[in-house]
Amino acid sequence: MILGTADGNGSSSRTNRVVAATVVGLKSYVRNPLLLAMFAFLPAYFLGVVSFLTPSAPMPVHLPGGGTTTASLSTVYPVLLTPLVGALVGGFAGFFRTHAGRDADARLVLAGYRPAELITARLGLLAVVGILVTGVSMGVLLVTLGPNRPAAIALATLFAATTYGIVGALVGTAVGRLPGVYLMLFGPSLDVFLFQNPASTLDRPVELLPGHYPAALALEAQFGGGITVETLGLAVAYLAVVTVVSVAFARIRR
Repeated sequence: MILGTADGNGSSSRTNRVVAATVVGLKSYVRNPLLLAMFAFLPAYFLGVVSFLTPSAPMPVHLPGGGTTTASLSTVYPVLLTPLVGALVGGFAGFFRTHAGRDADARLVLAGYRPAELITARLGLLAVVGILVTGVSMGVLLVTLGPNRPAAIALATLFAATTYGIVGALVGTAVGRLPGVYLMLFGPSLDVFLFQNPASTLDRPVELLPGHYPAALALEAQFGGGITVETLGLAVAYLAVVTVVSVAFARIRR
């Protein structure tokens, strides 16, 4: 009983420390005007203005699991832009937290935090950002389009935000501020809007890029019979691999 109580108290203490570190990260986001502007501006611009200006010309949509359907550009682009918004906001959130939060992490280490606790807090913080940007983006999409399967598109957006959030954390560990900003601005945009776009001239999407499976989930949700177990499983596997690589690289850099 004594051992069990001690272990329970230790587990509770670790949880409290992770929550406290997560709150510190959220406060740093609130003080970052760029991230706040992205939360408010990107969903309204991409899903509102761009969707409104996109013509209703028909186009073929090649579904990830095979098969082709026809849809209008004004429907395809909002569905594709929703995970792109998640990727952009999540990527910048991961990058700035890693790049600008090094001093805060150093202070937490001096206060007795373990590396595992900081990594868990950082992953939890990215998950919170992903949920928030998914909620905002889906709210705009529901008004502008009224998607067939909003829950599935929300899941695709969450995958895009968390996957690119971890990629952003990796970039923040590896490169400086200016090149990192350019990478996180153009990387997700080219990935989702060019290399995963069914309207592009590519023969097939580039599957190795982080935006592939979120985009595939969104397209399946809107234009197919719903998301497939295979695509969902591959999205989970890709996120797990990116997480392991990012954590391993962060430990090496320490």
